[in-house]
Amino acid sequence: MMMMMMMMMMLVMMMMMMMMMMVMMMMMMMMMMMMMMMMMMMMMMMMMMMMMMMMMMMMMMMMMMMMMMMVVIISHFR
Repeated sequence: MMMMMMMMMMLVMMMMMMMMMMVMMMMMMMMMMMMMMMMMMMMMMMMMMMMMMMMMMMMMMMMMMMMMMMVVIISHFR
């Protein structure tokens, strides 16, 4: 009887350990996934910012060119 009880206790302990390990693994996986998602989001944000900056620069250049052209045309007509 005592041996049976001991065996049962061992089994229960093993099961508990396994469950804990599984939970830990799941938590680790979730953390890794979250980290990856955050990294991806950061990268996307950086890319978007870069694109916006490029667009702004292009717009500024276009405006400058238009102003120059206007000045040239006005001076020409004058």
